[in-house]
Amino acid sequence: MIHFPGNLWKWQWALVKCPWSCISHHRFSSLLLTSSLISAIIYLYITSRRSSRVFRSLANGNGHCVPAMFNLGNTCYANSLLQGLASSKAFVKWVQMIDTELPYEGHKLMFLDALKQVIQELNDATKEMCSASDVIDALLAHRWSIPSNTEQDLYELFNVFVTTWDEELAQLRHNHDSPLQKIIEIQHENDSSLSSLVIDEKPLTNGLNITRRNTGDSMFVKNNKKKIDDAVSLNNADLSLSTDSHSLSLSSLSFEHVKSAIANEKLLKPPCLGLLAVQLRCCREDCFYKKIREEKFCVLSLSLPKSPNS
Repeated sequence: MIHFPGNLWKWQWALVKCPWSCISHHRFSSLLLTSSLISAIIYLYITSRRSSRVFRSLANGNGHCVPAMFNLGNTCYANSLLQGLASSKAFVKWVQMIDTELPYEGHKLMFLDALKQVIQELNDATKEMCSASDVIDALLAHRWSIPSNTEQDLYELFNVFVTTWDEELAQLRHNHDSPLQKIIEIQHENDSSLSSLVIDEKPLTNGLNITRRNTGDSMFVKNNKKKIDDAVSLNNADLSLSTDSHSLSLSSLSFEHVKSAIANEKLLKPPCLGLLAVQLRCCREDCFYKKIREEKFCVLSLSLPKSPNS
């Protein structure tokens, strides 16, 4: 039997149509949904990796993503504030350079220590999750009332941060082991040593007892007096040299104190602190007196200008 091309096409179509007709409708639907789901998963995986690489490169420039933070009862404002501070290189450098341990009292500054730990964790590439619980506990220890499950204002919360670390920085300045204390101690030691030198000098000046001697002993008296005078002059020379050395040491220590005080003040100054110059001028035409007043600020409220097209 000779098959024409038309009959051959009808025979092939019947063979192709037969397997699809043997498959049930439910199996076909499940197969279609499974293939669609697999395609969607592959697409999301590829696009998420691509967007993640772009986000990480834009986030901090080194390919590491910012770790997530637990929400401890509506602490999203605190989490966003801490993540914003951790993204500032100047703030990270400043908070890491502060020694939070008090030198005399033996304990650490709670808020600055907790803030340092959280900032380090947020900049750690191996960390995936971190928490602001230590920062919240430190604020509660400073008698701040932060109720849970209530919304917070980011501006107000940042002012709370600034006020709290200002209190601890003032405590750190007060307890800092500055060279001024060494100057006072050395001054007391110098006074006591000078007074002891003066006390030791008196027996030398009164060492020659006035007694009646024979004429033959006049040479012995003169020689003895000459030796005592030499000892007194030598003691006075040592006293003047010690006084000069003490004055030089005090001046050098005073200079070191001023130098250390300036360095400590520069170190303890937060990078988000600025000065706002406010100029006041008299409105009288015959006066026009001007006065500039400087005010410290950590937060500025700026109004966004309207676009000219609107």
